[in-house]
Amino acid sequence: MRIGIDATPMFRERGGVGWYAYHLTTSLARIDDENTYVLYRDSSSKFPIGPCINQHNFSSVDVPKWRMRHQVRRDAIEIFHGLNYRLPAYGRYGSVITVHDLALDRFPHHSRKFFGQRWASLRARSSFSRADRLIAVSQHTAHDLCRYYQVSSGRIDVVYHGGGLARSTEHTNVALDFLNRHYGFRDGEYILHVGGGEPRKNILGLLKAYSMLGDLRQRYQLILVGGMGRWMNQIVREIRHLGLVNDVLITGYVAQEHLSAFYKHASLFVYPSLYEGFGIPPLEAMATGIPVIAANTSSLPEVLGEAAIMVDPLQPAALAQSIRTVLSDPILREKLREKGLSQVKNFSWEQAARNTLAVYTSVFLKSYDRRLDN
Repeated sequence: MRIGIDATPMFRERGGVGWYAYHLTTSLARIDDENTYVLYRDSSSKFPIGPCINQHNFSSVDVPKWRMRHQVRRDAIEIFHGLNYRLPAYGRYGSVITVHDLALDRFPHHSRKFFGQRWASLRARSSFSRADRLIAVSQHTAHDLCRYYQVSSGRIDVVYHGGGLARSTEHTNVALDFLNRHYGFRDGEYILHVGGGEPRKNILGLLKAYSMLGDLRQRYQLILVGGMGRWMNQIVREIRHLGLVNDVLITGYVAQEHLSAFYKHASLFVYPSLYEGFGIPPLEAMATGIPVIAANTSSLPEVLGEAAIMVDPLQPAALAQSIRTVLSDPILREKLREKGLSQVKNFSWEQAARNTLAVYTSVFLKSYDRRLDN
């Protein structure tokens, strides 16, 4: 097969989709030396550095998005994969789309521009209808596709992300005192959250729960890692309102080589998100041996299983009590640590690549058989 992949997300400042693109393509390179892959990149990207894949069957093409369809046709691509909800081009024998979550369909009021969101939804509906197969990153996302876009479940394949530290484990030996100096948090232990400032991440609920910890706040600082975007002012106001100015640190974007160190040195990871399509950060925490408390919503119970304490994210008092219980019980922390390390083994990027390759093959064979019948 000649497989084309819209790899543009991995050439941008990587969020979740960018890391998915990176790990999927590099894992495909490790497991498949028979099929031919062409990675397409929007030439308007400001980030020229992507994965270094030296496989004989991999190549890359810089092309403006508006010309990608023509270039894919010119390259005789047989299966095309859009990694981020869209199909900028089509394969001769079929096309595949990955859907990561439907957060803006669940929470349209969080979108800055109502009409822009409506247009995005219409474009997504069009792409979903034209794709031969849709890859959902969890059963929960698959159900959302059926619910919001009336996609037949028979057209959806669930392919989980890899587990473990999806970004980098090479720099976990970064010293805690370096993090203190570089990011400015105080000496001592800390509770960690990794994620952006979108309302669905429930930072405000986490702050309310943390404010209820009393004396524990003197021992455990709360560190929020990730860019807060346009919600920063609201979050800072809440920190001031709750009297947490000296107890909470927002690091902003953290360099890849430092993120794994934040995980390594944390005492507890808390992830009270209202909605996730998959939920990589708590798995990253588990891979580092950190006990995890997470919301009992959306895909998180599916992904984390019994390896995390699950709480109602809309009940700050219950979340605070769970935090207090875990921090005060070393036996419970050790059990969560062991369960987390075991749970992460259920997810790997190599398996994600194999399952994705199986989707390509099924689309190709179905189309090929149909052409023979005609």
